[in-house]
Amino acid sequence: MRVTDSIMARDLMARIQDVRSRLQRNHEKLATGKRLTRPADDPAGAARLLRIREELGRIGQYQRNLTQAEVRLAVTSDVINRVTNLVGRIQVVAGSAVTGTAAGNGRGVVADELDELVESLVDLASTTLDGKHIFSGSEVKTEPLAESGGSYSYQGDAREILIRIEEDRELRVNATADEIFTDPAADLLSSVGALATALRNDDIATARAELDTISAAAEKINSVGIRISQGIAEVERARPALDQRGLALTRQLSRIEDADMAEAISRLALDETALQATLAAGARVQQQMSLFDILA
Repeated sequence: MRVTDSIMARDLMARIQDVRSRLQRNHEKLATGKRLTRPADDPAGAARLLRIREELGRIGQYQRNLTQAEVRLAVTSDVINRVTNLVGRIQVVAGSAVTGTAAGNGRGVVADELDELVESLVDLASTTLDGKHIFSGSEVKTEPLAESGGSYSYQGDAREILIRIEEDRELRVNATADEIFTDPAADLLSSVGALATALRNDDIATARAELDTISAAAEKINSVGIRISQGIAEVERARPALDQRGLALTRQLSRIEDADMAEAISRLALDETALQATLAAGARVQQQMSLFDILA
């Protein structure tokens, strides 16, 4: 009889512990709103959650990369637009001087304005973002242009700055001062400087030649601007797809991880009832065992 009582007592304690464990899990579900709070709750589901979270992490990184690319491209585009406007001003004022509507002192005044416009172009070449030069390639701490004797040389490198915006897609987000301001095939700054000198010397033939070079530089700047605009379009195209993928994965995550609150409340009530019933049964067993001890 003692062996049977011991077995009954262990079985009863095991049942009480089981019910209490279920109660604890249901309390956790209600408190956290999560069906899975530990891998043991659903090993297969936990493995799927891990994969989904890893992919969500990658998508989150791509979204941050998109924002970084968007900001850099927007700043670069703005500078290129301002450079284009300055070049347009150069062509207008120099064109009037070359065609004869300005002469003598008038050409000197135009040359002075060209000098000021060169300074404005050099200032734009030195544009920084977060303290880093955007037109120096990877040499972000280096001033892109160096001046010597009125001539400017490029100090950065030709490295493309690439940002990954999708798993298999990298986007170039930079242009260099060498492409915009000192392109060897059409050196904008040198040509404007030479144009100013030619106007001061009333050297119209040289001035016209420099204006032709400036026009070629303007075309090159326009092509760089188109590339940057295409990059902005790529960012705008990629973002909705990433957002939709992230939303779909978040929904999958919720279906696997989130608790059915109505079901959790119902189970909690059932388990509380079961615990009370088990405790009551245990009390009766204990009374019976005590009675047997007295009669023994």
